[in-house]
Parts: sequence; structure tokens; C-alpha cells
Amino acid sequence: MSDYLAFPPARGVSGTVAAPPSKSATNRALVLAALSDSAVAIVNPLESEDTRALLRCLAAMGARFETVPAGLRVGGPLAGPRDREITLDAGESGTAARFLAAVASATPGRFLLDGAGRLRERPVGELVESLRSAGAAIEYAGAPGHLPLRISGGPLRSGRIAVDASRSSQFLSAPPPRRSRGSGRARGGFRRRRGLGSLRRNDARVPPSLRPRGFGQSGGGGGDSREAWGGHFTAL
Repeated sequence: MSDYLAFPPARGVSGTVAAPPSKSATNRALVLAALSDSAVAIVNPLESEDTRALLRCLAAMGARFETVPAGLRVGGPLAGPRDREITLDAGESGTAARFLAAVASATPGRFLLDGAGRLRERPVGELVESLRSAGAAIEYAGAPGHLPLRISGGPLRSGRIAVDASRSSQFLSAPPPRRSRGSGRARGGFRRRRGLGSLRRNDARVPPSLRPRGFGQSGGGGGDSREAWGGHFTAL
């Protein structure tokens, strides 16, 4: 049965559609906030399976989350327990898995990054090689080039990181920014401009290399930093 009926038949439809926030932008904001030294209020984040998967993993790594009327308040620092390995289950979120591979590499602790369904079939080899070039200790716990990954996190080397982003701009956004646990610059070729745009924004309160387009932040006066997201019509 139809959800609605137009009677008599309508010749036109008009109205307003509120576009939901971007999944990729929300996940980038969550990572930036978890890496920051001060609390960050994320306004109007997208709620989805992918963002919830990333939230669970960041929480397991020590991030603090609090629900506020406008969205979420998020803060670090990140660190795993010294006496055991932490499993980071990215579910079926490729965005979360790629970001977490880089964040876990630069976070003290031992982590097993895994996923469900077809996520184990999606390639991560290019990202793993770029992180290894910076000193990341990553081993494949299954098929080479795919999840799961066993990661021993710690400081990464400074320097230039070459990233093959021809298959996904997320590979470029994933390497840890200079103000997390290491330092460096990333370069690569992309099919999309969003990955490059996320590396061009800078702000004093969050790591400087991963701020995506549309990312607005204000702060000062001892209060939280604030990030607000508008609707993103590609999410419809």
C-alpha cells in the first residue's frame, strides 16, 4: 500500500527538504575531536551505523563522549590499557576502519582492528604501507592487504608520507595529523577533492591537517571548541 495518495492527481510538488549531515564529515570530526587536547562540541552530527561504530572504537581507546542538546561533546586523550589488547570492531564501516588504522598506529596500546561482513574484503594495503613507512607497527592477522590488523601503537616518525589514494580519498585523510602523536606531511593522487580539502584546514584547537570542507569551529574564553555541520545533499 502507498505511504500517501494525491487526490485529485497533483501536477507538481513543492516543499523544503532538510538534508542530513555527511557521514564522512561526521567521522572526520569525531576523530579530530578525540585527538584534541580540549573538549570539542560537535553540533548536528549524523547518527548512523558507521558513526556509531567509530564512536564505540574511539571510546574503547579512551575518548570521552557526552550527549548535549545540539549533538556531542568529545575529548581525548587516547590511550589503550597496558596489560591487554583492545579489539576495535569497525562493523561494516570502511571509513571508520581506515581512520582507526591510522589513529591506533599513533596511540599507545595494543589493538586488533577488525570488521564484519564485506569489510574484511575491502583493501587496506595502501594505507598499511604508508603507515609502516612512518614507523607504524602493523601486522596482518588474516589475509594480507585486508582486515583484521594487529597494531602496536606508539610515536611515529616525522617526515613525508607517500599515500596511494587512487582507490579512496580516505587513505589520504587517515594518516595521523602533525599534532597527534607524530608529525609529517602526506601526498598522493586522488579521484575526489574532499580528501585534499580535509588536509588544508588548520585550527589552533585541533590537529591541523584533517579539517574537512564545511567544518566550522569556534572557541576561546576557556570554553569548549565548537564544530557545526550543515546538511549534505549527497547523503540523501
